[in-house]
Amino acid sequence: MRSNLTLVCLLNGLLLAGGLASSVSAQGVDQERVVQLRDEGLELSDKGKLLKARAKFKEAIDLDDSHADTWFHYGQTFQRRGKLDEAIKHYTKAISLLSGHHKAFHNRGVALWYQGKLKDALSDVDEAVRLKPRYHEAWNTRASLLTNLGQAREGMEDAGTAIELVEERNDKRKVKRYFVKAYHTRAVAAIRIGELAQAKSDLLFASKRAPGQAAYRFRLAVAQFRLGEHKLAVESCTVALAIKRDTVLASGKRPNPLSSYLRARCVAGRAQARFFLNDKKGALKDLAEAAKLTPDHTYTPLWIHAFGGKAYSLGRLSKHTYKSEEDKWVQQILLLYAGKKSAKELLATAQGADSEAKDARLLQSHCYLALLAERSGDTQKARTHYEKAITHKVLGYTEYWWAKLRLAVLSAK
Repeated sequence: MRSNLTLVCLLNGLLLAGGLASSVSAQGVDQERVVQLRDEGLELSDKGKLLKARAKFKEAIDLDDSHADTWFHYGQTFQRRGKLDEAIKHYTKAISLLSGHHKAFHNRGVALWYQGKLKDALSDVDEAVRLKPRYHEAWNTRASLLTNLGQAREGMEDAGTAIELVEERNDKRKVKRYFVKAYHTRAVAAIRIGELAQAKSDLLFASKRAPGQAAYRFRLAVAQFRLGEHKLAVESCTVALAIKRDTVLASGKRPNPLSSYLRARCVAGRAQARFFLNDKKGALKDLAEAAKLTPDHTYTPLWIHAFGGKAYSLGRLSKHTYKSEEDKWVQQILLLYAGKKSAKELLATAQGADSEAKDARLLQSHCYLALLAERSGDTQKARTHYEKAITHKVLGYTEYWWAKLRLAVLSAK
């Protein structure tokens, strides 16, 4: 049916794909062959045979390079292999042939996002939404971009719109996939702004609907930890870490385990929850594992020393050359723990940060000074630092919730 419909459209000088139509058409070309190649490429792409699919799309383009949708699908084969520059180039070609190609704008935006060009990405995704206001996937992508750009409240709203649009669809297979994805996106935004009950509700729903998505379970653990549900957080982290690629779900599909980076974060998160459960030995064991997974990461050794462990070399990390401003900052805290920087110097460094970073830096300074005070048994000093920490309400940072929870524990003693 797809071949016949596409052929009819091509013979009339048009190309339909997901409701898109191009008025550009080449003359004197074997259009039946073009259609056949394109459909073969789509079938191969659906099966994950991207190199073979790419060859089919390229052959179709060589015969007739005037069809936007063929360029779009050609670009997809590069994006799915992580070749973002090539993908962007082909999406741009599709847009030049068909300025209303909402899917090309969306996918180019996603590729730009993966390159770290968030504002350019948002511009493209905005255009996709403008061209097709009921395009739920674009709403969901825009929600993630806004959250990453510090506009989590708007991100929550866009994710809610995506959920509403998906609910209206009749294709149950796609509904399930995008419905769950949008719930996860909304939960991530909710965590950033401290709406933890909403985040927990969304993530419980997403984890139940998609049990093979380890990231959903990990972020559920984040929400549970910040709500003070430490035992549940440990359980959720353990479930997330147990999800492996080599298992098969009841549905017959393969699960999506955590990336190495998220796996390290999950193990470290479980350690933090175990500390609240007075399982210091288990916490340090988890942190040692996290340190092996990401040996040059700054936060893991910081927590190891904060918990009183000595299984990691602060000397090596304090001398390591870090590129990101965040890592350079945490390196200053490591120097404090190594006895090479005073509390006064650390707070002065935090106070001197730019306006965007100052609150986060001061929050972290007071939190880790409090942990250091706890290690030395000075509960009053720890409480003072925790109280100062939570005056800096940077809700997206673990340290804010840690300080709030530890203050409650110390106040109860």
